Amino acid sequence: MQIQDRIFVVTGGGSGIGRAFCEEMGRRGAVVVAADINQDGAHQTASSINSNGSRAKMAQLDVTQPGDVEKLVQETASEHGRLVRKSNKKMRSFLQNGATAMNKQE
Repeated sequence: MQIQDRIFVVTGGGSGIGRAFCEEMGRRGAVVVAADINQDGAHQTASSINSNGSRAKMAQLDVTQPGDVEKLVQETASEHGRLVRKSNKKMRSFLQNGATAMNKQE
């Protein structure tokens, strides 16, 4: 799967594995939305990605609120003119094997 210019909304993107995944997708040319209940963490992730020349924004999101999740998906789709794609397979590979294994899948 090509990642360049794909849109990734990453929940938990404000810290830990979520942040690492956001940063890796940014390095690969994806448009990243770092979503997290921790607004400061999400902002730091997006700022880090943008400072490296990639494209990212932050979103404060409480995933326990389905309406908030739907709103973020709709806003992202509206902003980019298309729906976001799920990235479960990529995230699973990243969690299990790191970025090197993802390179082998592409």
